[in-house]
This record gives sequence, structure tokens and C-alpha cells, in this order.
Amino acid sequence: MPECALGSDLRRIIGSDAVLTDKAARVWAGTDFITQRGVPAAVARPTSSDQVVALLRYAVEHSVPIVPRGGATNLSGAIAPGDESLVLDLTSMNRIVEIDAQARRAVVEPGVINADLKAAAAAAGLVYAPDPASTPISTIAIIALMRCRTAVAFPVFSPADVLHIRAHVAGFRRREPAVSDHQL
Repeated sequence: MPECALGSDLRRIIGSDAVLTDKAARVWAGTDFITQRGVPAAVARPTSSDQVVALLRYAVEHSVPIVPRGGATNLSGAIAPGDESLVLDLTSMNRIVEIDAQARRAVVEPGVINADLKAAAAAAGLVYAPDPASTPISTIAIIALMRCRTAVAFPVFSPADVLHIRAHVAGFRRREPAVSDHQL
């Protein structure tokens, strides 16, 4: 699909302010702390789950590869956009929706910075322990998806710790997520 057609289609889906197609933005989206990994055809910056769903639906229908982007340290090697890909920049979805100290639960959007969640948890009398080297800039979605372990001597973040991830998987029917029996 031509780059200009992709950009036009994406602007119709989520608005022109949330789509970047200029060369500098595309190079930025394919660059991490180490090097440039690729240059995508476009960058989308959704601000809601509905926009993520619409983007994924479009990507499936048009065979556009999606590359998610969080803090872009890429220390895990997770981003490498090809020239036909769409980078889904999740950093605009950065709200801490709720911290429930009694239930030891946080409800957050995928672009929340790890350090911000740690600070909000501390203010509520809780400790959020995952401590990757990229804590000041890494996002919670990537930490959860990459099964981050702490650098402070013991593993504290595992699949059992994640009670609920609202995921939008392109090409699959929606299914209610399972809830872990484990307490945080």
C-alpha cells in the first residue's frame, strides 16, 4: 500500500493529529537507544482502546504489519519496523486510572511509565517492584508483555501478577480474559 494512502486512511480512522507520516517522525519511530532499527510507513498515536481496535481492524484488512512502541529503549529487541509497517505508539495512553490499595490493584493504560506507576503506588502505601534499568522511561505494557523481572534481587513480576490485560488482538474474536487465582 502506498505510504500516502496509508496515512490518509489512518487519518480518517483516528484523526490527523494522531497520525505521523513525515520522514523525521518515521525515523524517530524506528530508532531506539542503540540504533535505527527500520523506518515504518506511518506512526499512529491512539488515545483510546476504541482507536486501537479500529487501527488493528484496518491493519488486518489491509495486511499492514503492526509494531507496538512504548518507551523505545528496545533493550529487549522488540521493535524493528519494516517499511510497510505501522508503528502503534502507545505513549499517549498514559493514564493511571485507579490504584486500590486495599485490593493491591492498579488499573492503568498501556503507555504509563514504570516510574510513574511506582510513585503512584508508593503514594498509596504500596510497592510496585519491577525495576528494569529503563524504569524512568519504560512503559507498563511492554514491561508486562516482556515478563519483566526486577534488578533488586528477587523476581516479582510474573504472569500470575497480571490479573487482567485488556488486549486487542487483530483477527481474533474477543474473549473475556481469565483472572488469576493468585494474590498480588
